Amino acid sequence: MNALLPGLVRTELLEKHSNVYTKEYLDKINLEYPLGIGEISQIIEPILFLLSSKASWITGSEIIVDGGISI
Repeated sequence: MNALLPGLVRTELLEKHSNVYTKEYLDKINLEYPLGIGEISQIIEPILFLLSSKASWITGSEIIVDGGISI
């Protein structure tokens, strides 16, 4: 089994909870991410890769897709 470990990604969930994830909060957090807060399109490709036959020999891996926040 493989896992994708995403950082903060702009989704409908962030919009739904805009009382917590205010524009000011997201602007502040965005500055902490070297590549900025993620977009859904940036997470889709790694997911599709892991689901494809191209990843058939990858096992037990954790792929970090977090815009650099973990470095």
